Amino acid sequence: MAVGYITDATLGVDKFDGKYYNDGAIALNSVLDNADYVVQGRPLPFDGSDEVPLSFKATNAGDYTIAIDHLDGLFATSQDVVLKDNDNGTETNLKLGSYTFTA
Repeated sequence: MAVGYITDATLGVDKFDGKYYNDGAIALNSVLDNADYVVQGRPLPFDGSDEVPLSFKATNAGDYTIAIDHLDGLFATSQDVVLKDNDNGTETNLKLGSYTFTA
């Protein structure tokens, strides 16, 4: 899954967004217009209060971990990337470490 901040992108569905079409055993996606996307382009200039809803699906119960593979631009320097688990209210700065949960 990827989220990128791009000139000419919008908060709606546009040419920068890639819809989720796979049906694998595990899926982490962003949600846009009530649909799952593997790539989501978000508009510039960056808004520090921007929130990107996520969805997670797993065929098998167990422990899962969400982590960042790599960052660039603003996110490689000062901007935190915070994951909020709406089920338990915890927040994890993914720049400081991964988030493990049971599903």
